[in-house]
Amino acid sequence: MPSTASSQKALAYLKAVKPNDGWSIDETISLSPSSGNKTDSILRRMKLLRRNVPVSDTSFLDIHYDVKQQVVVGVLTKDGSTCQILVDGQTKKPVSQVKIVNCPDYQYFPNTNRSGETAASSSSSFSSETIGVPQDLSPQEKQLMEVYIKNALMAVAVLIAVKVLFSTMFIIVVLPLLYGFLYSTCPPMESFDAKQQLKRVLRGYHLSDTDPRKPRGVLEEWTARLAATVTTELATLPGYSVEMLPLGGAAIWTSMSVPTANLQCYWIGANHQWYYIGSRELDSTTTMNATSTRPRRE
Repeated sequence: MPSTASSQKALAYLKAVKPNDGWSIDETISLSPSSGNKTDSILRRMKLLRRNVPVSDTSFLDIHYDVKQQVVVGVLTKDGSTCQILVDGQTKKPVSQVKIVNCPDYQYFPNTNRSGETAASSSSSFSSETIGVPQDLSPQEKQLMEVYIKNALMAVAVLIAVKVLFSTMFIIVVLPLLYGFLYSTCPPMESFDAKQQLKRVLRGYHLSDTDPRKPRGVLEEWTARLAATVTTELATLPGYSVEMLPLGGAAIWTSMSVPTANLQCYWIGANHQWYYIGSRELDSTTTMNATSTRPRRE
């Protein structure tokens, strides 16, 4: 059933005078940019059909029955000043030629309450007011807007559900597997050679290839190794300390203090290796007679 009062009356008139002609109105509603391009407006187009065949190829704003002129017209302007005759009221037959008339009594009322649509909209889980549909639209237009908004809300809900699902799967599946891998590949505490690791740090093995401090060539590498060995032996001769903190069996946090060099270095043991994290200067209150302490892994 068409959405405007005028089109409903015109259709009722045609069905009353020609009940066997299969009159109907094809109505399409879409969203189109308004003249200001700031908001969306509703674009309604109608066609009068006789036995499912359009009487005219033109789409109209509305279908109207003009009582004074006894014609059914397709409204082209909202003020009714330009209307095309579709059915002659005297012959009750479609007009094949294009004839334009003025229908001054026509009034454009896009909002028409229909009982079926009203009931459907009231039974919907989202009301027009709830989802922000403008109240100056016809029920069919409101239903169209509600469908768009509901689909958008459903899409957002699906995205949130997928995100929560993947997060849950990561926590339930990936984290246990990652912990199991780290636990099985965690190096023993006894494998940490403090002097060897300090030598590697001093010769710059952890530096990237683009770092200017990285030794270049065989001669520079050999010189850096020699300097690191001598520095390590001299720095650790008075004493040094090593502290280890197991991280749930998956990794080991290790710190080495060398008071003579005023240096404290950090490593983390994981995946059968000891990864250098960084270093800092010791506090001035650190004693110079620290001794080596290497806790055993239980």
